[in-house]
Amino acid sequence: RLADCAVTISNTLGTNGPHLWHGYTSDASALSLVALSLDHDPRRTELLDAAERHFRQNALEAYATVDGAWPEGVSYLRSHFFSADPPSQFVIDAVRAWHSAVQQDDATYADIYDTIQYKEGDWLRRLGDFHIYHLLPPYSGQSSPVYTWPRHGDIPSGQLAPNKQYRPYTDAIADAYDDGYLRQPGELAEADWGFVSGVGSYHSIHRYALPTHLDPALAAASFDTLPTADIFGRETIGYAAMRSGWSDDDAIILYRAGDWFTGHQHMDQGHFEIWRQGPLALDTGVYASWGTEHRENYYIRTAAHNSLLVRQPGESFAHHGAVSDANDGGQRVHTYAGPSCAQCIQSVTEYEANLGAGQHYEAGDVTAFIHTDDYDYIASDITPAYNSTGYTYGSNTAKVEVVQRELAYLRPDVLLIFDRVRSTDASYEKAWVLHSASKPQTASEVVVQGSASNGILTSSDDVFTVDSGSGGRLFVQTLLPAGHTTRKIGGTDYRYWVDGANRTSGASAQETGYAEPGLWRVEVVPGAAQADDLFLHALHITDTTTSITVPSSLLVTDGGEMTGAHIQEPGRERVALFNTAMDGTPIGARIGYDVTTAGTCGHLLTGVLSDTVYRVTVGASTFDVTSSVEHTLYFTTTRTGALHVSVAPLGSAPATV
Repeated sequence: RLADCAVTISNTLGTNGPHLWHGYTSDASALSLVALSLDHDPRRTELLDAAERHFRQNALEAYATVDGAWPEGVSYLRSHFFSADPPSQFVIDAVRAWHSAVQQDDATYADIYDTIQYKEGDWLRRLGDFHIYHLLPPYSGQSSPVYTWPRHGDIPSGQLAPNKQYRPYTDAIADAYDDGYLRQPGELAEADWGFVSGVGSYHSIHRYALPTHLDPALAAASFDTLPTADIFGRETIGYAAMRSGWSDDDAIILYRAGDWFTGHQHMDQGHFEIWRQGPLALDTGVYASWGTEHRENYYIRTAAHNSLLVRQPGESFAHHGAVSDANDGGQRVHTYAGPSCAQCIQSVTEYEANLGAGQHYEAGDVTAFIHTDDYDYIASDITPAYNSTGYTYGSNTAKVEVVQRELAYLRPDVLLIFDRVRSTDASYEKAWVLHSASKPQTASEVVVQGSASNGILTSSDDVFTVDSGSGGRLFVQTLLPAGHTTRKIGGTDYRYWVDGANRTSGASAQETGYAEPGLWRVEVVPGAAQADDLFLHALHITDTTTSITVPSSLLVTDGGEMTGAHIQEPGRERVALFNTAMDGTPIGARIGYDVTTAGTCGHLLTGVLSDTVYRVTVGASTFDVTSSVEHTLYFTTTRTGALHVSVAPLGSAPATV
């Protein structure tokens, strides 16, 4: 009967069956487990060949492609990797079985774990690392404070904690690589859920795995010695995580800019989240049923995320047949744009063949990522996510030529977000979006629709503040565009507002448990209609003991080649400058700027030539600095008062640099 089942699975996987990132990997694991365990069935050779093709090649290549991240959200990673759902979903068991049954996994490596580590990008350990970097600490606003996961992708509100369904495979990966860091998530889960009491950190259906998955001699290692930033699937899925530290009170910043993989993925390229003592910038909405107004016209759309909107009148979006076509001004909806179903990629080869062609799964690229002790920097191009001059869906016309987002995190508490947007028509409204759990506070506001606590309001203020409700506070200062309008949308009747309606239908049943549906959003809109717009925001991540933000002033180089901010934090002054060229072409000429400092000041210049020696002149003093391969230059000045800083490339750096 097992062989009959495996033949059925093999036949299904060989047709237009489960999607590679939704069902395929778990079914291929079941096929592999059966094929490896058969001794005398005449179909053994046929099934082993199928297991090699479907499990060892296709399924595990899917994990390697996304570098341990998962495009559908962590709840679906859980259900595909090791779950209390139907028992076909046990990838880690299939890997362990392959390890014990296969004499030679690869021409170089006998051990599948070695092949994965040294030849396939170490994706299995990276999957564990993804959990570490995306653990969100408990906060007082939860009814039962526990560690949770980010809300990206389709994630049910009742399945957010690292509970009974997560620990078995993080323990298994820790055991495979003797990695104490990967034992720590299990220890944290046990602190929340117990070991076997109640549902336990090991659910009863998983306790058969205790002898092989949990090594009692392996001690958990503190995260404190890990780097405070990492990126997963830089060339594909593009998920980055940055932290000020590893304590529960530290700031956490998450960002994503990558390609399209699955129907449970959202239109959220360029989305950032901020966490400190609770959520400050949220991924909003709840996982309502497919075909409901809330899921299709809000939850999966760009408007529900902290990204950029470009509103083109008459733009149409591929949509579920049960709902109307709402125009949120956001990114192309891939989910319903395929030829036959919402999620039909059958192989990595098929995914790659549809980048820049066919179904156009390209959506975002991380063009730079660097982590240092002084700063973290991310540059991304999310133009392909929109109906752009590169590709448009259906009968639409291009609305954008350029949409690029850069982030500079100046530890521990300042995040700068710089955006370049070029629309094909100056009349298309652009909006910079941030969602919050509480109403954004400004010094002044005007009610446009509804009321001050439940409606649409506007403000001309440069700074707004949001609180997490459990001690965290975020100050947001708009430095560009000049003459902007800050639009606040929220309250009970406006929290899911898209295209003139509050998209609530289907949401209420999921607005429970650990859900963070959001209540308000801010849209920063340029004051004048023009094709090219630059957005620059300085975000101060702090707590409610802080009543005033770090003062930041707009800074522009002599020739306008760069713009940025002077962060005037006492004892921790910084300058950060971004390339203003719409195409982001690295700056290869001399630049100069004036800044008045009170003492030691760090200077971060982005969008410069890579791996190049630059001569920095400050008054009568000069020194040389080499830029990073990620197009950043960082140096420190110590003089006080009014400074003129000049920076010019000297030529390529020595080959040894």
